[in-house]
Amino acid sequence: MSKQQKAYNQQNLENDLGRFQEILNLEPDNLVALEGAARNYFRLKNDIASLDCCARALAKNKSLIWPHLVQSYVLHHQNRIEDCKREARLAIEAAPMDWETNFWWGTLLVDDNKIEEGLLLLEKAASLETNNWSLYTNLAWAYQKKGDLKKNLQTLRHMNQLRPKLSVSLLLQFANIFDRGIWVLVIHYLLIVLALLFNQQAFLLLPAIIDILWVIPGGILVYSEKKIIGTLWICGGLINSLAVVWAFNSLR
Repeated sequence: MSKQQKAYNQQNLENDLGRFQEILNLEPDNLVALEGAARNYFRLKNDIASLDCCARALAKNKSLIWPHLVQSYVLHHQNRIEDCKREARLAIEAAPMDWETNFWWGTLLVDDNKIEEGLLLLEKAASLETNNWSLYTNLAWAYQKKGDLKKNLQTLRHMNQLRPKLSVSLLLQFANIFDRGIWVLVIHYLLIVLALLFNQQAFLLLPAIIDILWVIPGGILVYSEKKIIGTLWICGGLINSLAVVWAFNSLR
């Protein structure tokens, strides 16, 4: 995310928070405004103010679910994991059919390497809330931790339909290329062999083009903050390029 986008998002959060604060100035016990303020304070990393809103809401109505969730988010941010789990557990026990309680408890379970159990809850959350980008982000991460590449890519495709991003689009394109990658590599190295057999540098033109096309998207991924994937992609292209350079020098 660019600095400009981050600044724009923060400004939107601050504007929303201002509206909730105006309501609370008139109605201090307005539960809708307390929830909005608590969530916005959390996103703006004002933990104390967020927890205060949660406490005020629970003092008004102890059966509310959202204060336990927001408190759990804040405690996770503070790395107070056991307290975070306690609040998340209270939330899901009170509302087992709520998408957000399943989303968050499932996320915590996957993070604790209880992947199968956590995935069941994340999948349940996705069936209850089909258009939440953050939910699918965590679901894709869970499939990745499990090693289920097929479902990971399916989830990424759904995420990209909800909110297209260049880095995700490139990753999906690379996945499609990877499915056919063995044939690309076979053609690449077959042409190098033919160039050496027939002493024809012209056979090296297509492998060189393949290598250029291979490396450029890797650079875009690195720029898009997908540094590990982008670096590995570039390294693969450079290795292939070295083979072309070696063949070209052998034919001179």
